[in-house]
Amino acid sequence: MRVAIVATVWKRPEVFEMFAKGIRHLAANSDIEFVVIIAGSEGETSKQMVEKHGFTYIEIPNEPLSVKANAPVLEAQKLNVDYILALGSDDVISPGLMDMYADIM
Repeated sequence: MRVAIVATVWKRPEVFEMFAKGIRHLAANSDIEFVVIIAGSEGETSKQMVEKHGFTYIEIPNEPLSVKANAPVLEAQKLNVDYILALGSDDVISPGLMDMYADIM
């Protein structure tokens, strides 16, 4: 199964680092292939923060927030993924929870 994880980021690099660590932990403990797409709006600062983790980055204005949140979803739709999981940039999910999601998917 191939799942796109989409989120937005703005400021709070220390929180994003926890998010990225959580995604890496999730990927290391799952048979699911994850594609991570993050929309940011701080130019090179957020781009470097996201891409250093191997995630795809999209630059888009922070307002309106609904357009920003939709941008990584639209990008994920172009890829060959089975599902899209939208998370907040401060959400961390456990491998156990992902297993529950996978069972439902």
